[in-house]
Amino acid sequence: MNLVKHNFILAFKMLTAPWKTLEEISSETVFHALSFLVIVGAVTALLTPLQISLGFEDINGLHAGG
Repeated sequence: MNLVKHNFILAFKMLTAPWKTLEEISSETVFHALSFLVIVGAVTALLTPLQISLGFEDINGLHAGG
């Protein structure tokens, strides 16, 4: 669970200060990068069908995380 919390904090930091966050995470392992991508993909996979069912258009053409 600590890894999931770390990745959500990292995602928030990326939104608020991307350059600083990229400098901070340059020393992290490949495992952290892959887990971040999996979590972001899972969130996208859950939210895309909800977005479409609410009537919003999927502009990118990427369904359920691409």
